[in-house]
Amino acid sequence: MKQRLVIMAILLLAGISAFAQTLEQAIEHYNAGDYHKAEKILQKLTVTGNSYADFMLGNIYLDGLTSTPDAKKAVNHFLNAIEGKHRQAAFTLGRMYLSGMGVPLDPDKGAYYTTLANSFPVEGDDEDDCE
Repeated sequence: MKQRLVIMAILLLAGISAFAQTLEQAIEHYNAGDYHKAEKILQKLTVTGNSYADFMLGNIYLDGLTSTPDAKKAVNHFLNAIEGKHRQAAFTLGRMYLSGMGVPLDPDKGAYYTTLANSFPVEGDDEDDCE
């Protein structure tokens, strides 16, 4: 029984390590300007519910770094990141609505998402800023 728990713990840690390396690789590609490689990695990570990956992917789509800017895709990824309590995603979405950037101008939604961002813990922003 103890051996099984040890083996399961090792496999879990190996999975976490591989996951972290993958996110780290995506960030490296993003920072190097290789947005297509970053996008492929991030798409896989968003399936696992990684809010930082959704935030980064939202920025890629909002800025049109791999194709034509697509605010609808960006909003979807920011909303997914917000479900994971990602502060920067909420601030970004709030700014979009406050300025009408890619979405209809909506000060109420803008204020809502900005206020919501302030309610999220700061710990969700440990990674490098990818905006």
